[in-house]
Amino acid sequence: MPYGSKTPPEVRDEVCDLSRNGLSAYMIAKEIGLSVQTVYRILRQEGVQPLRGQTIAHLDNHRLGLLIERYVRGDPLEDIRREASVSLSTFYQLLDDAGVPRRHETYLAERKQAGEDALTMYKAGKRLWQIKQATGISSSTLSNAIMANNIPRRRPNYGRRDEVTPPDVEGAFDPNDLESDTPPSRVRVHT
Repeated sequence: MPYGSKTPPEVRDEVCDLSRNGLSAYMIAKEIGLSVQTVYRILRQEGVQPLRGQTIAHLDNHRLGLLIERYVRGDPLEDIRREASVSLSTFYQLLDDAGVPRRHETYLAERKQAGEDALTMYKAGKRLWQIKQATGISSSTLSNAIMANNIPRRRPNYGRRDEVTPPDVEGAFDPNDLESDTPPSRVRVHT
């Protein structure tokens, strides 16, 4: 409807009927194409008590199942609870009663398992970048976990494809390398 227009009587009646049938103002607004504020204004003017902060008693089992399914699928919690016309604490109570784990708990359990897998991979000889690719955990987080678990750090070059090992401190420079035709593998030339 255009801004500032009067709401026709048939639309006002439909809003009141839908509210009496248990739909929330949010769902009425979504279904009819009005703003939520307009729906509340019509209900107030018509003397109809809007459905607010209700318990889950007004929802049947099929509808509860659909709401839980949407939560598990990952739909935004605010949209789900607004559609159900229940408060956040009521919705969490519904999830607890149904035995559905909350998203943040599931996320934390998955991250904890990924962290344990990462430490196991590091102990098995995988490099940080390989572990990062496999688990999605950042290199800095992996390094912090390695230090926190008192796992000895490896040499910086350990496990590289070319397997170059750092020279011993005493034998780092060999003058005979300068006389040969092939350059030494670890001598750096500074210009």
